[in-house]
Amino acid sequence: MSNELKLLNNWLINSGIQNNVDPDKGGFNAWYSLKNKSYPFIYSEITGYGITTLLFLNSLKENENYLNKAKAAADWIINQAMDESGGIYTRKFYESKNAEDHYSFDKGNIFTFDSGMVLFGMANLYENTKEEKYLEASKKIANFIIRLQKEDGKIFAFYNTKTDEKGDADDKWSNQSGAFHAKVAMGILKTFEITNNKKYKKAAINLCNSAFEFQQDDGRFITNTRDKTTLQHPHCYTAEGLLYCGLKLDNKTFIDSAVKAISWSIMSQNDNGGIPQIFNPKGGFIKHERTDILAQVLRLAIFMKKKLNTGFDLTSIDKLKDRLTSFINVKENTQKGGLFYGFESNGQKYEDLNSWCTMFAINAFNYYYTDEPSIEYLI
Repeated sequence: MSNELKLLNNWLINSGIQNNVDPDKGGFNAWYSLKNKSYPFIYSEITGYGITTLLFLNSLKENENYLNKAKAAADWIINQAMDESGGIYTRKFYESKNAEDHYSFDKGNIFTFDSGMVLFGMANLYENTKEEKYLEASKKIANFIIRLQKEDGKIFAFYNTKTDEKGDADDKWSNQSGAFHAKVAMGILKTFEITNNKKYKKAAINLCNSAFEFQQDDGRFITNTRDKTTLQHPHCYTAEGLLYCGLKLDNKTFIDSAVKAISWSIMSQNDNGGIPQIFNPKGGFIKHERTDILAQVLRLAIFMKKKLNTGFDLTSIDKLKDRLTSFINVKENTQKGGLFYGFESNGQKYEDLNSWCTMFAINAFNYYYTDEPSIEYLI
């Protein structure tokens, strides 16, 4: 195991980013603030990624502790975050004064993307354990998402359990029906694999097809329809969903679209090896980096080079790997090994150690150092 992976793995398992005390045992916190020495909230979407990450680590080297932690995460979702509808609530804030109404458990908003990330982890967990409760939870979440699918294949971005309203908004990428929802298709397709119910396969294909409306000739996916900008984080989500489903379904159109998207991302690379976070057609690239994006582009680029024989420049990939490495916390303390978030679009630097950035990086460094990267647990 590389030094980067040792550091990241140790932080994920031992730092406390995953709660180990009831009633929130198993839930993953969004990040750890080195300044405040605290966690802001438990994040359901990230707990879904956490399940997948733990299964990924277990696939590399079987360890009962990984499976037990994955089951604890899934149990927290079922017991604390799942609505009767099958949707997954978003954020459980520790202090009400810090709660954001749009995302708080208490206000009833459910995001289909978050539910889809939980679904992928849950369905993979059932495949590993054969425990019926995880199958039932997977079907319940998948059915919830399908009920929010439109005739054109897209899905509504959110649903409110208090008003029974579903909707979209164009104020932020995550509030829109967008190409990034192609990543939700991963969990739906996995549910098809374990149930053989063709309604899930059909829904996943239609969802992936709906992403093409947003792809430009140069490969980028528009992630905000209001200003036609591209944030590379959801841009990569789209490529991840299309790549995974394309390989599972042997669909060359999906795969080629994903490759084209990541070719555009690599083309945008900064001189320091990083990837700019935003492209605005009116102003060009905003070059400040986020480590979730660095890890996403790295894992997709190296996977495509090794498994699809794409012509991506290895020098560019190496520079990206080195840049991502530079964000790992190497100070000797209980938080050693966590990955810093990076920068906001205005250049403000965050010293928080971020859970999902760390999870994505675990995927990325494994893909970089192994000859046979696997798509099965694409976090």
